[in-house]
Amino acid sequence: MSNWLQFIDENLDKNYSDFSSKLCTSSYKIKGVKIPLLRGYVKGLTEKEKYFYLDNFNPTCFEEVMLYGIILGSLKCGLDVFIGYFYKFLPYVDNWSVCDSSVATFNIIAKNKDKFLPVIENLLKENVEFYQRVALVVLLDFYITPEYIDKIFSYILSIKTDYFYVKMAIAWLLSVCYVKFTDLTFDFLKNNVLDDFIFRKTVSKICDSYRVLDENKLKIRELRVKKLISLD
Repeated sequence: MSNWLQFIDENLDKNYSDFSSKLCTSSYKIKGVKIPLLRGYVKGLTEKEKYFYLDNFNPTCFEEVMLYGIILGSLKCGLDVFIGYFYKFLPYVDNWSVCDSSVATFNIIAKNKDKFLPVIENLLKENVEFYQRVALVVLLDFYITPEYIDKIFSYILSIKTDYFYVKMAIAWLLSVCYVKFTDLTFDFLKNNVLDDFIFRKTVSKICDSYRVLDENKLKIRELRVKKLISLD
């Protein structure tokens, strides 16, 4: 297989590394290779090279972890093989960037939603910040559909957490649910008691979205006021 560390070192950008390090905290050194370059690198790999990378994974930097996620999303394999490598990946996910960028490429899940649900449910039960974040971003990317919207609400209510990146993922998930299922999500927000931080962040993300009509932004702002008054 081609030398991925050489590729990383030849494409690192100190300024981008400094910028990324301010936005994303990871236990792995961020060398500063832009994600489009990593995706381009993966496109040039054969399936054999991809499996070699996954089977010999022992990361020394952030970019190697990101590569694993991108390679995993690009595999031509069955769901069982994907899930095996997916579980191997999880312990290395320690930041929102690797989580969100990788999960977005896991298109095999879209074709196997029912079969992947037990994986999501297992991760949500784990008291591990980025296991739960991964599960929530999977829901966001692949499950906001008429068949699964009620299940998403049920999952959200089941989560009791103090983890910042889990709370932010819930707010993000609910804001996209509001875009796609405005009335259903409004009723959920109206009738259920969410963590105050999550509720505020959800409203903020909804109001920041260009995909939400002004009249629906007004509606959600009014709900926020009513909830604040009820708390007093």
